[in-house]
Amino acid sequence: AGAAYIISLIPAARLRGINIILSLASLSGIDGRLSDFLLDNVGSIAAFNSDEFSAMHLAKYFGPHLNKGNFVNIENGLAYAKISFNGASGQPMLLRAPKLENFNLDLGRRLKDYAIKRHGFPIIKNQITAI
Repeated sequence: AGAAYIISLIPAARLRGINIILSLASLSGIDGRLSDFLLDNVGSIAAFNSDEFSAMHLAKYFGPHLNKGNFVNIENGLAYAKISFNGASGQPMLLRAPKLENFNLDLGRRLKDYAIKRHGFPIIKNQITAI
């Protein structure tokens, strides 16, 4: 019943102009219809190190450019992404997160202070870091 509900919820939300962000650790353990539906209806996606089951489904979505092996044992800090612009999906790309020593905590604090002065509260309540 849960998969059927989500499958009906997403198109209804889109009709109302609501964007949905989902974050899943793995596609394994969820109904196969739901994982296929999610990948068939996703706009943009980032895929990090994946288990075998997830890698198999991700390869179908990213194919023919990437295969199952690309998603298993990805180095920490790397991800494959496909970004959608105006409804058109781009080519897959490799993303690399910056090394921790490249984060500028001072700039992050200044951005947080600016948000408090401008809006009366930090837009992001957790630690803000900037690259």
